[in-house]
Amino acid sequence: MLEELARTDPKRALALAMAESNWLIRDQLRDAALRGWGAIAPDEAAGSAMAQPLMGERMRCVSAVLTGAAENPSAALRTGLRVCSADPAPSGDYGHALINALVDKTGAFDTAVQFAQAATMVDRQSYLLDSAYYQWAQHEPDRALGQLANITDPKIRDAAMKGIIEGCASANPQKLADYAAKLPEGDDRSQFLNIALPKWVGKNPEAALQWINRADPHPDYDKGVAALAMLPSLIDNRPEVAMELTDSICDTARRTLTKSNVFFQWARSDPDAARKYAESAQNPEYRETLMDDLATAIASKTP
Repeated sequence: MLEELARTDPKRALALAMAESNWLIRDQLRDAALRGWGAIAPDEAAGSAMAQPLMGERMRCVSAVLTGAAENPSAALRTGLRVCSADPAPSGDYGHALINALVDKTGAFDTAVQFAQAATMVDRQSYLLDSAYYQWAQHEPDRALGQLANITDPKIRDAAMKGIIEGCASANPQKLADYAAKLPEGDDRSQFLNIALPKWVGKNPEAALQWINRADPHPDYDKGVAALAMLPSLIDNRPEVAMELTDSICDTARRTLTKSNVFFQWARSDPDAARKYAESAQNPEYRETLMDDLATAIASKTP
């Protein structure tokens, strides 16, 4: 009720809030009034909030104003940049409050990203960029991925890429993998696939395996293959397949380590079957390595 009242009579709403004797309820009522005021007059509301002498109180009040201001993204952008410039010490907290409000209240991902890119006065601007792009990629991966090609500033691009990769991989790892597969070989492609494939394996291993099998072996797929081979369900039910899968890992060191880890887990759960597999190895050095891993796995289970 106070938030609604503040849209028409902010001073009265604040006065009613501050008349509450319980400090916890008073702070909640004050924040509600500031959100309502911020929705209709963000600059004036921010000026009142910034007058708080204690930083903790000021941070809470400004954040409430910015949360309300998010109803009008363009005004929120202007007010957010102004308060961050005027009060740089807690500007990172102001920025996160505004970005979260723009995302949660209006879905204004473009404005959230625009604010993060313009907030050069914030000491940890990269975290704002990461957060804005992460949330955009979670909700609108196609648009977020498309925006990446338009970023020319290296610092902004690095932070944006981090957020996009993590956000898209969390929401839709297949889309991220499909996007990466179309990129030319290089650091970007490797970075995308190194995150996307293990995430996809965790969500849908069968689909991820089919996708990897359609492509030629490449180091960019190594993390995805390793994640598949290390799946407990695969090791428990089809350990020979898991061992065979590790042969698709291109990097020698990663292949050797993954193969050893798979066999170790197999040997702990079914040492007799693992022993038969090790004894059947044609290469003497490989057979010896497997037998050493078997002995270590058995010893690790001994009380």
